[in-house]
Amino acid sequence: MENHAEWVKVYSTTQPHKVEIVRALLTEHDIESMVINKSDSSYPGIIGNIEVYVIDKMEVLAKFIINDSEL
Repeated sequence: MENHAEWVKVYSTTQPHKVEIVRALLTEHDIESMVINKSDSSYPGIIGNIEVYVIDKMEVLAKFIINDSEL
């Protein structure tokens, strides 16, 4: 059986500063994260989101940390 992890989205926003806060919180708890910026560069903050992803086995903990921070 192959053992590979998948990335799952745990946070999405149009505000770049909130993404940086989320990444810092996750890093503080030794959770690796990745950001995918899907916002339109012509209309930043209006069209599209910036998404934070973690490895699937860390999803529940990451969501708990994010929700607990009230972002």
